[in-house]
Amino acid sequence: MAKEEQEVATKVFHQKGLTQINKGPNKEIQIFSDMEFQGLLSSGSYKCYWNRVFLTGPFGVGKTCLAKILVGDEAPEQRESTDGIWIYLGRAGMNIKERCWVFLEKGAAKRIEEMPDRSGVKSNISTPGVHTITSRLKAFFSLPSRKQKGFKGQNVAHLKSSNDESALMHGATRDDSAGRGGDSEDILTANDMSEDEIIKLIRSECNKGNYEMIIVPIDLWDFGGQKIYHLTHQLFISSRGTFVLIFNGSKGIHDDIPDYIDLPGCNNQRNTAVYLVHWVNSVLTYCKTSAENGGYPKIKFVATHKDQVKGDIEEQRRILVTSIEKLFENHGGKQHLQYEPLIFVDARNKEDEELDTLKKQLVEVALDHPSCGELMPTKFVPLELQLAKKVEEKKKVLSIGELNDLNQQNEKHALTPDQLQKFLKVNHALGKLIYFDEACLRDNVIIDPVFLVDVLRSIVTDEQFWPEHLTEVLGELKESGKLLKKDLHEIWKQDCFKEISEHKEYMVEMLVHLDIICRQKDDEYESELFLVPCMIRTKREDNPQIDFDRSIHLAYRFKEEVVPPAILYRFIATFISMWKLRVSSKSSRLMIFTDSADVTIDTEHDMRIDIQGNRIIVSLSHKESQISIVPTIASTAQECLTHAITRISNFYFSVSEDSGCTRDLPFTIQIGIVCGSDLCFFDHMLRSKEEWTCPDHNRIHKTNSVSRWFADKLPTEGDRCQKIVLV
Repeated sequence: MAKEEQEVATKVFHQKGLTQINKGPNKEIQIFSDMEFQGLLSSGSYKCYWNRVFLTGPFGVGKTCLAKILVGDEAPEQRESTDGIWIYLGRAGMNIKERCWVFLEKGAAKRIEEMPDRSGVKSNISTPGVHTITSRLKAFFSLPSRKQKGFKGQNVAHLKSSNDESALMHGATRDDSAGRGGDSEDILTANDMSEDEIIKLIRSECNKGNYEMIIVPIDLWDFGGQKIYHLTHQLFISSRGTFVLIFNGSKGIHDDIPDYIDLPGCNNQRNTAVYLVHWVNSVLTYCKTSAENGGYPKIKFVATHKDQVKGDIEEQRRILVTSIEKLFENHGGKQHLQYEPLIFVDARNKEDEELDTLKKQLVEVALDHPSCGELMPTKFVPLELQLAKKVEEKKKVLSIGELNDLNQQNEKHALTPDQLQKFLKVNHALGKLIYFDEACLRDNVIIDPVFLVDVLRSIVTDEQFWPEHLTEVLGELKESGKLLKKDLHEIWKQDCFKEISEHKEYMVEMLVHLDIICRQKDDEYESELFLVPCMIRTKREDNPQIDFDRSIHLAYRFKEEVVPPAILYRFIATFISMWKLRVSSKSSRLMIFTDSADVTIDTEHDMRIDIQGNRIIVSLSHKESQISIVPTIASTAQECLTHAITRISNFYFSVSEDSGCTRDLPFTIQIGIVCGSDLCFFDHMLRSKEEWTCPDHNRIHKTNSVSRWFADKLPTEGDRCQKIVLV
């Protein structure tokens, strides 16, 4: 990171009255390198091969078809939109020793995670002839957390329990038809055991140091491609997984596709190229990146609709590769991209030979990942098993008290209070559970992360999935973002969300914490009214232009081509939580729009945010003139907003990652100045100069007024930014 950028991240917080925020993730989440974790490893460890495959890209490109073929199912006959995220658990995996893709026997593994039906839209896929056993715990290799495990140096079929019964082993069908001329099956079978006997056996083997992963199920996450889901997906992606970026290869990447919705800051461009850049930027913005093994995480490009190519397929493949190479030729994350040779498939044809190539490449990428085979404490295993059993019993949320009770059952393997906190943070970082050590949240833990997917999609979902009897609620959300608490509870009364109602107060606080919903500043409704910024579809119409004579301007310029949607909507939510929304004098509506909002600072000052390309632009206005803007008000607002966007950025670094390393912030701070009929921007570190010459228009500008964003100030009792807690 350049010295000038380092100063951006630290000097701004050295002003009086504001606590310094370190660049990068918070220290409390540096969980994989501290002494306590190392101490747990010294008492016993095993190699962890945790892995996920994330299927991303625009809607309607065949992600769900590809996912089903990768788990051994038939592709659906008709296209079905994905409501949020579909997660395929324990349906496919990889053989660590033979480095090959395997299908896990359907009769012993849970199918697609059940996503309840709503409004007549089928979101639970079933497979003819497939049944789900009573407990996945009894599918021994699935233990725990949907991974397959065995014991070092032993034939698992010969392991005996205390009553001399063998462990029931999980069937695995090796998918190596390309290399062996046909499928072969390696089925491991043994007699049944009770769940408690399985847990007791695992504890015993952990004590002997015989715990080892053999076949690792790979969870497939099929992300809905509609724009509305781009806020929530970022909560689940992890640099420990592999990303498959899927697009329609029968068209050129710059061909206009009217069905696509324009993304923020993309100037109404609706083509594949915009979505490819968006997804690459999202992954590399929200994930911890590593330069090891050529750069991780890897983003593998897969073109679909090969059967719809009218001309020569190889020529179309060459055109696509050339176009992608040109699109990313100057991109800072190019080392993470894998597009040559480009995999080009018919995602509805499971006999397509290139699907075997894709499976092999996914295994190789996973096994070459820097975190593959990292050590995890054996002492964690018994509690992981118990949580897996609770998930089988349909438990979604446990109180800390219930978790403590489970832990105490493990006797010599019981974790101390500090170790239990470490267990929660490590497993949160790995995506196995969700736990935030924050007020209103720290007394509960979500033990099945899929549950949070349902909570999010209960509100943040495409219109086609919205229940008919609540269309008025949807209309209000789209127009102004308003959501009454009673309406939220009404949404959760649906059969498909009844489990959320059992934990409704906890989940409301979780949604507030994640800025999916937010409370207004000085809420006169006493928290009975929420705003959901990401659901608003209304664009600004009245007073779209800013009065430059009365305003000064600040910008957070992101390093990639567009502002990441998740950061944008969290920033808007924080913005309207700190200051009160203005009310339009013409329409009497709250002035919050799809990517913009206006707030009132005091009787003299208003502030507004807008999106322009890869910039979030903040404009502070005085009702009379620019020179009347109070410098301390400007600097306080700047400090609050910079504090907020820094914490939001760090939140996404930390939400599912080992954040022991330091990350560069994804934005720089600029000052805007009126240059002709528009704004031009310069780095805020140049504000000390009395004049700045615009290199684009060769105009000289005075900087005294616009530099008020960084005026010295004394702390006052009313400083809002000291009270902000985002994560």
